[in-house]
Amino acid sequence: MTDREAILAGMSRFVLFIKDLQGLKADKLDWALLPWKKLTALEKNKIISTGFLCKGLEEEKALYWKEKIGERGIEVEMVSEEEINALPQPVEVLRGKVEENELILKSKEETFRIPYEKLLYLACARVRRKEQIEKRVYNPEHRVAVTQYGAVRVGGWEKKAEEVSKWNYLLSLVSDDPLLHLQIFEKSFAFPSLGLPLKLTRFENMLQFLEYISNRGENLLVDDSVRFIMDGNPLTNLKLLSPEDFQERVNRGILKALGKI
Repeated sequence: MTDREAILAGMSRFVLFIKDLQGLKADKLDWALLPWKKLTALEKNKIISTGFLCKGLEEEKALYWKEKIGERGIEVEMVSEEEINALPQPVEVLRGKVEENELILKSKEETFRIPYEKLLYLACARVRRKEQIEKRVYNPEHRVAVTQYGAVRVGGWEKKAEEVSKWNYLLSLVSDDPLLHLQIFEKSFAFPSLGLPLKLTRFENMLQFLEYISNRGENLLVDDSVRFIMDGNPLTNLKLLSPEDFQERVNRGILKALGKI
């Protein structure tokens, strides 16, 4: 490695986020980013949904595009990748309990007790999540049977694992001191364990939990995505193609809640 390569390897790289997503439209985004690149419809939708523009930029380039895009009407923030990587990784929780002064959530391995005043950020979206399902399939050569006429192949039913992609509501709840990121998948969380009045459907139980948490915590930043789901109109729900895309929006939200963007 040359001296220059060593210096470049040690340099910080930066991520660009859009500061304010409220009211952001595709045509405005097209205009602001035109000097940078022509966006596909998929790219525009992802940027509007997550606020994430790009990563891996050297400081000089990050500052250049921050200023250039800002001149065309969209304010951009730059954050070092080290700062992003230092944010907590999400932990899926499966059950919990609401108490008078704290929220208790449990993963497979740990129990987390979060005082309501430590709640920092709440977000929710519909995401496509890969899941393993088990199917019964017929195999005409399931087994070999020995008969008086010799060995013959006999058909039969077998179990086969298959990966499918399904829509699922995903909640992110972040607390401070220590910084902790917990996630709830609507289809796998035991909402009755919370001790709230039981509703008819999982979705209604999730809405009740969102409303309960939204009214707790004086420092809690409630993401617009929560309001989109609670307004009762499914057309306004934030929809993302993967949990990773949702993570980009949540990272931006955590940084905003911490006052870093």
